[in-house]
Amino acid sequence: MKERNINLNFIIRQKLPNNKLFFIFLFFLLFVNNFIIISNLNAEYNIYDKKINDEITSINKDDAFIVRGIDVSVVTDLSEEAKSQAFIKAEHEATRILVSRITENKSLKINNDVILPMIKHKEIVWERITHNSYRAKLDIHFNPQAVQSFLNNKGIRYGTEYTPKIVIFPIVRSSKKYKLWTNSIWQSSISDYEDKIGLLKFTLRQWKITDLIDIDHITAMSAPYNKFIPILKNHSAENIIVIYIEDIINNNRVEINLRFLNHTSNKYKFISYTKKENENEIIFTERIIKNLLEKIDMLWKGIDEFHNNENYSSILFIKSKDWPLVEKNLNEIKEINKIEFKENLGYKNFDNIIINYTVPPIVLSSLLKEKNIKVENKNGKAYIILEN
Repeated sequence: MKERNINLNFIIRQKLPNNKLFFIFLFFLLFVNNFIIISNLNAEYNIYDKKINDEITSINKDDAFIVRGIDVSVVTDLSEEAKSQAFIKAEHEATRILVSRITENKSLKINNDVILPMIKHKEIVWERITHNSYRAKLDIHFNPQAVQSFLNNKGIRYGTEYTPKIVIFPIVRSSKKYKLWTNSIWQSSISDYEDKIGLLKFTLRQWKITDLIDIDHITAMSAPYNKFIPILKNHSAENIIVIYIEDIINNNRVEINLRFLNHTSNKYKFISYTKKENENEIIFTERIIKNLLEKIDMLWKGIDEFHNNENYSSILFIKSKDWPLVEKNLNEIKEINKIEFKENLGYKNFDNIIINYTVPPIVLSSLLKEKNIKVENKNGKAYIILEN
């Protein structure tokens, strides 16, 4: 459509007729003219946005094969010799980082003749040259196809892209109290590893109280995906990992349940850690965090190093009169695969049941809560209580 330009000066110079129709017609022409201009501008911006997005997608696709910020410094008799040695040194260090980033192998040694064909180019961020030394910071760009071919020939499993951005939602249960990850040891430990573990891209933030209206320490492990959308939007992410920590430092053991959630998947993982004799609380916590993040990274690469604890069992006490209704509700929970009922075992007015189920106990508690069933611990025993 050809754009029509209106000469407003010509119109203004003419004698304006005393007619409402003329002004309506003038307004219409101005509106159409501006609409055409704005439409053309929007079309140009849409093309520009698409171009930028395509460029970003193209860049991000190979980001895993770019190792940035390699610092090198070499002193020799001649500056050219120093520069040559510095490049070799940078190539080796970048290869080590790349292999550690995308594979499960942290100690693979690669010879020079293998490294060179895998490097696409080197980018000098900055350099300083003297008569006998060379210092520089380099970005090394690898050829993804060449790297993958090498790893395939070696039979080494690997990942080729960073994870989508993940929001980590941490909860700690300590001394029977539930709280977000405000404990400074846990908080600082995990923040230290942001963007430093393999292909793992995550963010950890302090949450606003308004984010948690529909989510608490129990529902975070079972709430539907849409409950997390406000939090995810704040961080421009679509994936969340709930890390639920049973902080049992006094017993030298920590148990962790994880929930991996996005709009198409909901999975649970479990792992536990035992404190070593020479570890204080800070060292123990740092070891847990590093190892936990590494396992999440390996899971993205297709290697599951978590405990395969697919079945759980709990012994519960229940009032005899409540059993018929509770039994009906328990049978409606698909995550419970077996219920064993035992009549009064010496506890007045109480019977005993053993439940086998496939989700972590904290998740079962949430599922029971939906059925108006509460579990309370008294004197080391768990009792089922029907809520009105």
